Amino acid sequence: MVLVTSAADITLDDRITDDAGVLSPDELTEIEDAYAELTDETGQVIYVYFTEDFGGASGSSFAADLAESANLGTNNPLLAVAVEERSWGVNADDAGAFSSGDLTSMAESDVVPHLSGEDWAEAALAFGEGVEDLATPTTFGDVLGSLLTIALPLLGVALLVWGGVWLWRRIKAKREDRAVKARELAKLPSDHPLRLPLEELGTRTGSALVEIDEVLRASEQELQFATAEFGLQKTDPFREALREAKNVEREAFRIKSRIDDGYYTDEDSLREAHHQVLKKADKVAETITAKQKKFQKLRDLRAKAPQKLDELETRADELEAQLDSARARITALSRQFSQEALTSVREIPEEIAQTLTAARESVAEGRQRLERKDPQTALTHVQIAEEAVADAVTLLGDVDKASELLEDSFAKLDAEITSLQEDLAATEKYDDDAVIPAREATQQALAAAQEAKERRGDPIAALAQLEDAESDLDAALKTHREQEENQRRSRGLVERRIDRVESRVSMVQDYITTSGDVIGENARNMIAQASEMLEQAKATQDSEQAEQMLRDAERLANTARSNAEINYRNAQPASSGSSGSTARARAARRSRTTAAASSSSSSSGDSGARVAGGGCLGGVIGGVWGAAELGAGGLVLGGAVGLVIGALNGVFGGNGSGGYYSTGGSSRGGGSFGGGRSFGGGGGSRGGGGGGFGGGSRGGGGGRF
Repeated sequence: MVLVTSAADITLDDRITDDAGVLSPDELTEIEDAYAELTDETGQVIYVYFTEDFGGASGSSFAADLAESANLGTNNPLLAVAVEERSWGVNADDAGAFSSGDLTSMAESDVVPHLSGEDWAEAALAFGEGVEDLATPTTFGDVLGSLLTIALPLLGVALLVWGGVWLWRRIKAKREDRAVKARELAKLPSDHPLRLPLEELGTRTGSALVEIDEVLRASEQELQFATAEFGLQKTDPFREALREAKNVEREAFRIKSRIDDGYYTDEDSLREAHHQVLKKADKVAETITAKQKKFQKLRDLRAKAPQKLDELETRADELEAQLDSARARITALSRQFSQEALTSVREIPEEIAQTLTAARESVAEGRQRLERKDPQTALTHVQIAEEAVADAVTLLGDVDKASELLEDSFAKLDAEITSLQEDLAATEKYDDDAVIPAREATQQALAAAQEAKERRGDPIAALAQLEDAESDLDAALKTHREQEENQRRSRGLVERRIDRVESRVSMVQDYITTSGDVIGENARNMIAQASEMLEQAKATQDSEQAEQMLRDAERLANTARSNAEINYRNAQPASSGSSGSTARARAARRSRTTAAASSSSSSSGDSGARVAGGGCLGGVIGGVWGAAELGAGGLVLGGAVGLVIGALNGVFGGNGSGGYYSTGGSSRGGGSFGGGRSFGGGGGSRGGGGGGFGGGSRGGGGGRF
């Protein structure tokens, strides 16, 4: 599996790139065969990319970035699917045979239903069929049916005219396709497979297959040595990579067999087949080389284990020296702000101390393992100590983040209070039902903010309450203000709020990351939703929607932090008191990790409703149409056909396509999420949109499924 960080980091070596591992070899072959036939018929060369996630991007923007980085041409439509995020995006060149908007509409109707059912192969095949339909001119049957309903006597003349136009367009399109291919080939290096003489290309293909077969055989021996050297656990990734590489090799040999059997009858498809074999060979070589480098890194680390343990001990001492500074910073903050404002940082020094203790224990255990001639377990303790030191660095950084956030929020209180007081004064002349409760909430928020300012309370919570009140007041006054003024004020509020919410979500992410497996699914799910809402708020042009998303993201982050702290407290030993509970839970988690390292050296109702509803509706509509068009006999025929089509639509269309959040077309915008105030910060994925690049010639769309 591949976790995506940026579309620019991805290379589309094959027409179908399955980094998510959701397609079987047989499915890959079926899709490749279908795409090869489509290329022969339409000139369209389709690319499909499956991955686990889009690295925080929306489907449309990820597809646009991927198309740009892969330098896709006029006749290269692209489908990208994030199977874990359940997001998709398409991209096409608007100068091609069809527009990006047509491609997006086709994907929503033909592809998304298969994605919703996690039928990945059918989704890819449906995308190919849809591209073929878009790239193929209107059929003779469609035109004939239209003409018959208008005027039968003119049919002959119309057919002649249409036939001439169709033939001319077809010839012109083929000429343009050939010209495009020629220009694209001219851009390739002279030794590129698509420009080599066929005989030389065949020789290179055969040599590449022999080479990767030898590499894989040698890798099997390397795996045996590595397993004996490092154990099963550390060699599992290489074993999986070797299995996947063998699958790719089998696909390459399958294509080569078709070449040898004369399956590809024209030069273009034959060259493309050779090219596919060479790309698969390169992919095998890259996969194996990357894993071999990791083994070499492990060997180097093992050889330098004594030196590495010394370095980690020194680094732990350096971080220990910074603890006094962190404690002093928190003491200073406690004199400036309330205890509630310091909830998320009060225990950080103790957590760092416990984390550094765990690091030193792993260093000591690693040295003992080296003395006992057990380098494998010693290496594991090196890695555990590295993780502990990295966690301590992150926690020290959180103290600085908290200090900056508190001081920045306090500094902004005066300006926010003044602004809201002016807004409040402007409401005195309005007494409608929308303004009165918003005015009362604003007065309460101003009073709380003044108290926080005068008594050095919790400026972050006070600022959030002011911003909520301002947002509600703006909404109440919306009908009394000019539209442009509303948008300006709303966008200003969004821009001011984004930085603070991003910091909150970021710190909660850090807390969960450094805490490990004691944090439950609920807190992780909430912070993931908060991250997603934050990124969508940053991407959307709708200020009102962005305000609501930021409000919900902040509340989710607060609740995620509270739930994570509860998970920590529940993880501590029963005899422990409340003080330092987070640090003890973190230490307990590390103890479990260390113990594991030591032991490793020795060891259907909704569907039925849709079917019935769709069938009944389809039967009624079909019957009415049949009666109108064909008389009494058409009533039965149309009703039966409509019944079948409606039922099928009920089966396959129930989950919707795209939508604001997920399946079923349902949305989860708005709502209120309770919980105390704490710090948070960013990450997630942006939704919606489309867009192009390279002068605006390409575009696309996307959504969720």
